Formats: sequence, C-alpha cells, structure tokens
Amino acid sequence: MKSKGYTLIELILVVAIISIVASSAIVLITPNDRTISTKKSAEKFISHLHYVQETAIANNTNAGIYIVKSEKKYFAQIQDISSSSFETLQLPHNGQSFNSIDLELERLTTNPLIVNDTVKLMFSPWGLSDRDSELAFEFNSTTFTLHGITGFVE
Repeated sequence: MKSKGYTLIELILVVAIISIVASSAIVLITPNDRTISTKKSAEKFISHLHYVQETAIANNTNAGIYIVKSEKKYFAQIQDISSSSFETLQLPHNGQSFNSIDLELERLTTNPLIVNDTVKLMFSPWGLSDRDSELAFEFNSTTFTLHGITGFVE
C-alpha cells in the first residue's frame, strides 16, 4: 500500500532545516554594531559640516570645522566679525552642545591624502568651501565626498 502524505517526522525535519538556513542567512545579512557605529559617526560629522556651513551663511562670516586625526576628534570655529579672531562654535549633539566631538572610528583617510594631523574645512559667508577640489573621506568603510567650492556632500 502506497502512502500519499508525509509523516510527522518528515515535516519536523524539513521545518528544522529551513529554520537553520533562515537563521544563518539573517546572521550573515544583518550589519554588525561596528558598521552601524561607523555610519552614525559619518552621518553625525556630515550634519555638523552642514551646520558649520549654515552658521557661516547665517552670521555672514567665516566658519570652519577642524578634524584632529591623532586625537580622533573634530571641533568648529567661527570668526568674530569685530575682532577677526576665531571662537569655538558649539556643536549640537543629542540635545546638548559640545566644544568637540569624538570620531568613533578606527581609521580616517582622505583622498587626496592630507598628511597634516589637522584637516581644516573652512566656509565663507556665502557657504562656499575654501577648497577648489573634491575631498573624499573614508570613515572605516563608509565613504563620502565633499565637493570643492560648493561644499556639497554626497
């Protein structure tokens, strides 16, 4: 006599195999905490870059963001119009203001390569960058480009 169905053991075995394959696929596809942290750090930096650019425009003065590679930090400064000196610009983060922000990454590279320890990105009262050429940043594996003159980030 031929059977026209599956036994309970066969069904349980198939469901178990499918479960193991699916859980393995989820683990391989899900980004790890390091990748998420790097992307957040890059997004935070880009938002502060826009903030400094907008501050230069709003205050009709020069403002810049400085990256200190050896300390893995960055800070911003704005030019005081009356004295032409630069003052620290508070950077907003999580509802608070900070003098400097930590870069949560293992390596930061630029293209073209900037050998100096401090990378300066200055914006004029028109929001234009003091750089003529593009500058590509790589935060671990997250890459973005700051376009020369316009300061546009992509």
